Amino acid sequence: MELDEGRCLMTNIIGVPSNPEYLPLDMRLEVAFEERGDMVLPVFRPGGDGRAEGGCQSSNRTRRPA
Repeated sequence: MELDEGRCLMTNIIGVPSNPEYLPLDMRLEVAFEERGDMVLPVFRPGGDGRAEGGCQSSNRTRRPA
């Protein structure tokens, strides 16, 4: 996913089926936190009021990571 600040990162998206038809490109996301053992990790779920512009670029992928 790409943050509004322009940084790209690998993450988990929760709250939607893992089928690609439920994960449109440029879907707005909001942060949530999950406890995993003794750590708390940021994850993301659908949120916001529209679609983001831009996206992560990769030379070996045809789709941006969700």
